[in-house]
Amino acid sequence: MRVAFYPIVLACTIAKILSDPDGKQGLRQQKGQAALASLLGVTETTVNQWYWGRKPVSITYCVRIEQLTRRIVTRQMLRSKDWKTIWPDLEAPDDDRSNG
Repeated sequence: MRVAFYPIVLACTIAKILSDPDGKQGLRQQKGQAALASLLGVTETTVNQWYWGRKPVSITYCVRIEQLTRRIVTRQMLRSKDWKTIWPDLEAPDDDRSNG
């Protein structure tokens, strides 16, 4: 059983809301993956690969997703294994900091 990559699930949800903030599209509203793809200018296939963890989120799009979600989804969440190497100037998220 595959498990969806939570930061992208969250980004898709936010993108869906941003695409139709007043809910006027009703049933015609884009699905989350389509909404995120549209906002980022990538294919739905790309977002689907991130969603299911088949490919890591491209470094290029991590910053854009972070901005789009107003830092609800961070670069550290999107690239948890290598963010310190990619962006050494970033601070660790609050829950990663030691109490000292």
